[in-house]
Amino acid sequence: MRGAQRGHVMVGCGPTEATRLLPLALKVLAGQNPEVHVTVLYGLNEALMPWVKQGEVDFALSSVPARSTDTELVHDFLSTEHATVVARADHPLSKYKVVTPQMLLKYHWILPRQRELERLAFDDYFVVHDLEPPVAQVETTSTVLMKSMVMQSEALTFIPKELIYWEVRAGQLKALEATGHQWERRVGITRRRKGTLSPASKLLMQAVKSVAQSF
Repeated sequence: MRGAQRGHVMVGCGPTEATRLLPLALKVLAGQNPEVHVTVLYGLNEALMPWVKQGEVDFALSSVPARSTDTELVHDFLSTEHATVVARADHPLSKYKVVTPQMLLKYHWILPRQRELERLAFDDYFVVHDLEPPVAQVETTSTVLMKSMVMQSEALTFIPKELIYWEVRAGQLKALEATGHQWERRVGITRRRKGTLSPASKLLMQAVKSVAQSF
């Protein structure tokens, strides 16, 4: 019965998933079950996975591995996304259809920390082209800071394309096509292997899966 379900959901969410996936799912949930209330904890996987294990969140939306190595967790694949080099819309490189690694080395970089998947992929891109990866001018876990600094300078960043969806539509940022670059990231739901999800949590999970089909 529409709207008959009540309850409270604790969900963990990564930066990319907070851009469109979760907001759209929450909109669906609110329309169908307005009495279900949700608390969202925001973070990277280094925080999200412990939260799931410890029961601080019912499940998390973030990157998931192709093969799980943690027996306590179950990962449900939702979609695949790609990372990209990002510049402000009127950046000097924005006039090129394709940019080369050598062209990218001329600029400052605002990057994720060394152990993040995006940073490892970024460094590998230059290594395979026999180039030394650029040193980050700023390293941060904040995608808000990354985007803000890029919009206000000629610095570049490397983040999942989904993260700049709204800024691209607003004409603020642009994804640059880099020679020979392709990096994919698996997005999914992580939950505890043991334990039972509440009816309210299942409703939000269903909404997430429904929305993810359009990504």
